[in-house]
Amino acid sequence: MVEHLVFLKLKNDVSEDDYHKIVSSLKELPSKMDVIKRLKVGRNFSQRNQGYGIGLSVTLDDETSLKIYRDHPDHVEVLEKIIKPCLEDVIAIDFVD
Repeated sequence: MVEHLVFLKLKNDVSEDDYHKIVSSLKELPSKMDVIKRLKVGRNFSQRNQGYGIGLSVTLDDETSLKIYRDHPDHVEVLEKIIKPCLEDVIAIDFVD
């Protein structure tokens, strides 16, 4: 199994509506991509968050599935149209479990 972890730091002026749109758009992806085995996303409540306010965890079968996920038009659309306009910084980690 491959774990794809993403931490999003949003711009200071991002509204609650934008935050909810990001989260809800990500939560819709499993219904559009059968390569996603599990997707969890939510607000980071840690006091050590260093400004990274959203955490995303996606479980996939293998590295081929990860590539399919990354290149999938629905993922690209969410990333380009919804996330990137609100994004200050991102950390992504991929590892085999």
